[in-house]
Amino acid sequence: MSYRRTILELILTFFISYFLLSLVDFSVFGISEWDQDKIVNLIQTWFTLFSSYYIYNSCLKLAFVYWENISIKKLVILLFFISLIVISWIVVTELLFYKFYYDITSLYEETTFFEFDLPVTIVLLTIGSLFFYQKYYIKPIVEENDNSSQDLERLAVTKGKRQLFIDYKDIGLVYIENEIVMIQNLSGEKYYTEDSLSSIINKLNNTFFFRLNRQIIVSRIVIKEFEKLEFQKLRVLLIEDINYDKSIIVSKYNAPAFKKWLTNSQ
Repeated sequence: MSYRRTILELILTFFISYFLLSLVDFSVFGISEWDQDKIVNLIQTWFTLFSSYYIYNSCLKLAFVYWENISIKKLVILLFFISLIVISWIVVTELLFYKFYYDITSLYEETTFFEFDLPVTIVLLTIGSLFFYQKYYIKPIVEENDNSSQDLERLAVTKGKRQLFIDYKDIGLVYIENEIVMIQNLSGEKYYTEDSLSSIINKLNNTFFFRLNRQIIVSRIVIKEFEKLEFQKLRVLLIEDINYDKSIIVSKYNAPAFKKWLTNSQ
């Protein structure tokens, strides 16, 4: 739904532009005091902000297409140079705007560009760069470390008289049967544990495991398909290696989250 995202970006940048303009001229909040200059200034600010946003994003996308793996050093340099490109674009658009609309030749002497516009631009670019750095560099590292540490963790289970340990990544299904928490691994072998479902789901990686209802936690690996039922409910079908003959129903309230999780949607 790229057009919806574009519309949302247009709306957000418009309100940000309106807010920025109000910092310079508080009278913009009075509709009766609007004139041609205020309308043109708002449109120009909106255009500059929206186009700068797209230049910033487009440069990042091109860089990530060109470089498959970006080190922290490359990322910092990349964000710095993209910020310079955006600042240059803003200076050019501001200069052209003031030149052709107000017939002003010097941004420094005749406008508030260097006193207000440029500092605000640097602040917004800094916030954007920090957000991008956190989202695309720090967060993936944290998730990767969490996943790798989880691979080393095991759950204590019982089979007959034997006390065993099963790796979290080998769990296929966790469910309650006769008030006992049962576990099946990916091969369908059954165990039981003294841990509760709530305790177990908190230990599992929610990228790979989902709690379908109060009775069942399922691994993405063992899901074969799901069927739509009446009243927006879902029936989940498992692979043949898993020995579970009861119908697995997902309520209409949990169904949207389940489908989003299953398709890796963000």
